[in-house]
Amino acid sequence: MRFVENGGNPFCPWCGHKEVYSIRTRRRWRCKSKSCGRDFSATSRTVFASRKLSFQSLLLLVAYQSRVAKNFNAIDMSCELEVQYKTAFVWCHKLRETITAHQHTGKMRGLIEIDGGYFGGYIKPKNAFPDRVDRRRRTHREADRKCVVIFRERAGRSRALVCSEGEAARLAPSFIERGSHFYTDDKQEYNRLAAHGPLTKINHSERYSDGDACTNWAESYFARLRRAEMGVHHHFAGSYLLNYANEISWREDRRRYPANENYEELLRIASHHPVSRQWKGYWQRRKDAA
Repeated sequence: MRFVENGGNPFCPWCGHKEVYSIRTRRRWRCKSKSCGRDFSATSRTVFASRKLSFQSLLLLVAYQSRVAKNFNAIDMSCELEVQYKTAFVWCHKLRETITAHQHTGKMRGLIEIDGGYFGGYIKPKNAFPDRVDRRRRTHREADRKCVVIFRERAGRSRALVCSEGEAARLAPSFIERGSHFYTDDKQEYNRLAAHGPLTKINHSERYSDGDACTNWAESYFARLRRAEMGVHHHFAGSYLLNYANEISWREDRRRYPANENYEELLRIASHHPVSRQWKGYWQRRKDAA
């Protein structure tokens, strides 16, 4: 899985040289190139680099993350792996980072539904009724409340962004092929998409679907994300919302695949993702460590 590009045979992840020595006592290899000569393992230059967990624990981590329908919180993961909560927290977010990078590769095409939903920023009502405020008003909303915009191909892949719907409509042509058919609600921000392909809009205040005009695929994604927020994590931190949103989009894309294929796919994308610059040394306050 790690060295699939070379038929499963190890090669140097730094220089790409294919001739290596085997150091069996350390589960490592050494590059034969005189200009390199570095030692490396199966996790070198991947998101698993600088690990302290065993290979078995890492494989269990990937298996638990790939088999659940909505998500796996760090507390439950720490119990399953028998590690501290802080360890499980960082490893879960490393996997979410790899999934986000995977979801944001390539271009989308075909029939694409676009919709936005707001997450985070919950305001607990006051005990006494006179002290309560109208939480629907913009002035009473928390700063952590952010908009998740989902782009989803019908019977295809999806991509989530954390931004306003107007900003999402502006960015859409950069990763969606021209000529794709867009399905949105009746917000004016999406009118600019008509210059890049057919645009079909549905007014949700009148009906949820009108023949082929609907955003039910996008609503299905939001239902899963909302359940993950309320039933699994109970809260999405605003700075990590993008990774949570794209993890759920990956789960929604692969909901019909068997568990073993999801496990292999997640292990593949994780073993080919570079070292996390955000999460390496996170608890040592080295978020931008090299």
